[in-house]
Amino acid sequence: MDRTAAPVGSADLVYRQLRRDLIAAEAAELRRLYDERAISDTTRRRLQRSLDLEEARLADI
Repeated sequence: MDRTAAPVGSADLVYRQLRRDLIAAEAAELRRLYDERAISDTTRRRLQRSLDLEEARLADI
């Protein structure tokens, strides 16, 4: 028996966690860009909304 094989479904859990981590990094970068006045508040809000929606979709899976 191969003990290194991941249980069915665990790849999905790993993917969702990695995607959540990436969304958090993207949100942090949005805050940095906004704080440095590289993007407008409108742009920050639009992009953050997109990230929020993507994160919500991950919870529905």
